[in-house]
Amino acid sequence: MPKEIIAKLMDDASRGSNAIIEISTWRSRRSRGPTAAPCISTIDPFRKHCLLNGLDDIGLTMEKKSEIDDFETRQKDSQPWLHAAS
Repeated sequence: MPKEIIAKLMDDASRGSNAIIEISTWRSRRSRGPTAAPCISTIDPFRKHCLLNGLDDIGLTMEKKSEIDDFETRQKDSQPWLHAAS
């Protein structure tokens, strides 16, 4: 999204609870505020996935939980000395 549009949306947001800002990341990819003209934007597919699924770094890692568990099992089997009790 162009910096000028972001600045205008942020200005609109600073107006308080009466300022409604709409940002659509799905089909229309439009954003608009009370005084800003609508703007069509693009969003990186990875960032869109994270945003729509509420994923932070931990959530992204947890998407790979079964693969992490499989790796740990293989590592325990192939290198048991790394997991020996102290």
